[in-house]
Amino acid sequence: MEAIIFTLEKWEFKYIRMKNIGLVTLYERNYGSSLQCYALKCTIEKMNYHCDVIGFSNQGVDKYLHYVGELKTVAWNSLRYRGYYADYRKTRSARIHYSHSLSKESAHRLWMFTETVLQAQKFSSSTLRILGNDNNYVRFIAGSDQVWNGHKNINPNYFLRFAPEAKRMALSASFGADSVPDYNRKQISKYISEIPDISVREVAGQRIIEDLTGRKVELLSDPTVLLDAEEWRHFAHNGIRHSEPYIFAHFLDAPSDTVINEISSYANEKGLDILLFAYPHEEVDEDKHFKLVDGGPEDYVSLIDEAEFVCTDSFHSVLFSINLETKFIVYPRRYRHDHPQMSRIETLLYKYGYTERMGGAGTTIDAIAEMKFHDCKSIIAKEKEKLLTYLHKNLMPISENEVFPRLKDYNDCTGCGVCSIVCPHHAITMQPDKNGSYSPVISHEKCVKCGICEKSCLRDIPMTVDYPQAFIGYNIDDMLAQQSASGGIFSAIAAEIIQQGGIVYGAAIDFNRDGVQVIHKEAGKQEELLPLLKSKYVQSECSNVFKRIQQKLSDGVVVLFCGTSCQVNALYRYLGKREYRNLYTMDLICHGVPGQKLFSDYIDYLGKKKGSRVKSFDFRTKRDGAIQYEMKVGYEDLEDYEYIQKMSSSYYRLFMSMNSYRICCYHCEYASLFKPADITVGDYFEIRDDYPDIYERELKDRYSISSVLVHNSKGEELVSRYGQNIRLIPVDAKKVQTSHGNLRKPSQYTSLRKTVFTILQQSGFEGVERYFKKRDVLLFFPKFLLNRK
Repeated sequence: MEAIIFTLEKWEFKYIRMKNIGLVTLYERNYGSSLQCYALKCTIEKMNYHCDVIGFSNQGVDKYLHYVGELKTVAWNSLRYRGYYADYRKTRSARIHYSHSLSKESAHRLWMFTETVLQAQKFSSSTLRILGNDNNYVRFIAGSDQVWNGHKNINPNYFLRFAPEAKRMALSASFGADSVPDYNRKQISKYISEIPDISVREVAGQRIIEDLTGRKVELLSDPTVLLDAEEWRHFAHNGIRHSEPYIFAHFLDAPSDTVINEISSYANEKGLDILLFAYPHEEVDEDKHFKLVDGGPEDYVSLIDEAEFVCTDSFHSVLFSINLETKFIVYPRRYRHDHPQMSRIETLLYKYGYTERMGGAGTTIDAIAEMKFHDCKSIIAKEKEKLLTYLHKNLMPISENEVFPRLKDYNDCTGCGVCSIVCPHHAITMQPDKNGSYSPVISHEKCVKCGICEKSCLRDIPMTVDYPQAFIGYNIDDMLAQQSASGGIFSAIAAEIIQQGGIVYGAAIDFNRDGVQVIHKEAGKQEELLPLLKSKYVQSECSNVFKRIQQKLSDGVVVLFCGTSCQVNALYRYLGKREYRNLYTMDLICHGVPGQKLFSDYIDYLGKKKGSRVKSFDFRTKRDGAIQYEMKVGYEDLEDYEYIQKMSSSYYRLFMSMNSYRICCYHCEYASLFKPADITVGDYFEIRDDYPDIYERELKDRYSISSVLVHNSKGEELVSRYGQNIRLIPVDAKKVQTSHGNLRKPSQYTSLRKTVFTILQQSGFEGVERYFKKRDVLLFFPKFLLNRK
């Protein structure tokens, strides 16, 4: 780890920085692609790097420019190369077919895996260029799988063109074919020549690169071998188990009638079921006893592991069969295009000594079933070692420098302030950075290196890892629900705790003569509860109440603390444990938090614009119970409130587009179903689509509904003891997760974030408001054209 020193006058902030690796690969709608990505991501993170899986999705002007560029490429190549357009159409048709050939359920499970486990983020071209030049990213890795397929229009991002040349490397990259067509040779040759470190997955790839550039590159295995058989079995321990002996049939393209009949005959002879996994090919007659089975990546691995026999046309199904020592036969794939792609499977079979397991040309399942399955562990171990050697050679080794005290990396710091309040010598203060978020700054004149701050910052407080119980919920007290942000779960529980003599802590917007601050406050009376209700789209100062909470707990008072997940965990780290009989915690489904200074600057801007100080502020309103995304602003010298619609507010637009949060929010460790609090609450706008029967039966007259996740026994106790005014309806946690992006992965910023913060520093919110108005005018035509398409 690299020691970083941030200097501000006489203050110094020393911390350990975790560097980032960007992994640019194929990972969607394919089991092998997603699992090779998973294996490589896990390995990189074991090396103490952050590993971000990066995809591409252009928006706005970038989408328009990409669309125009694609048309130009197709037109130009169609004129220059005979047969190009016919080839382009056939290849494009095949890609569309593959993208829709998965069953709906399997496609959903693969998508959930990429969302919740890989947590892949898709960036526009302009945002990628910002990432490429970000000093926090030390390397970008292209590969594995068919990232360099030359039989389609070239995407420069798969050749890492957005990053400086020194940051580029390729690991087990594949061309997916035996050659590169003439219309892409020049471009691919140029792009490859500008990647310093390259390894490929197939012998054909070595030949292509040598032919194009004269370079000899290393041959490495697919990254799935980075995890051994036992590690894959652990990964798949919750996967599908089939009670009867079976053949695992996994065909990316429909098998021929000959292959179907051969598999069916062998299954009948041996008394085996046939599980056709994920791809419901029309050509497979149900009378042949093929049974369609859906599943996610963990099911794919477990079913291969426990199969009697694997029949497939898939490269990765073969490799997993070898790794898990399951008998297999691989058939030539019946591609929907004219580009041979057998070299990858041929290389694989040759490497592991299984060339005789290629079906067709007289080779049958019966013949292969009699062959001995020789031990490949030593070969796999050797291939794994070659991959690890390559990674270690091309990634800087990480070692800890003796910088003291060591706090979380600036990019990981949540700004909770625990390090500041525990310091007995007042050597740490929270200071705003250039984007308005507060971070700890250490005075080394005062620091005596006692380590208390480090212990509090880095202390690990284990949280529940079981799937939570999920509910739809709302406050049956309509008047209190109207005062709440959504369904009023917090208000109902908090009111009951106060009624029974307890204390509640939550965020409130505090206006005074010095300005505005969002700060956690204590409520021991019902009238003190109202400021804690409703949404605050800004980070609250919460550490100010931690000492008070500790005292109340010692006195035996029941305490409810509500905040973001990182604030809840900060409280536990301050207290040093979770096990308090009288402490309950509630967190939120959080998108991310803008900094205090950013919000304060916006309030000042509104006051100057109106010529009067702001005295009250709501981020959302309710009309007839329905949530409205509008700001309600009260001014000291004006009688009427001002209502600002979200598209008319630069602050609101930045928040809703995820471009104003502190940097740690973009790789939030709590963006999943698993939270540190006892219960989690959030909106549930998707209730009508997810549960139409429940909605029609009970909820159609209620506009504000909350989702509720109960994580542990304390959470169950909280809702049973203090939830008298709550109506809870059990639902599926997975469905709640599907409908809430931040229960799957962190928010994602765009290039707009950098642009706007630069304008803010130069021209304040006046400049940002002008920028958005000009931007809306400039984007009108591209949006109009793309919408017509």
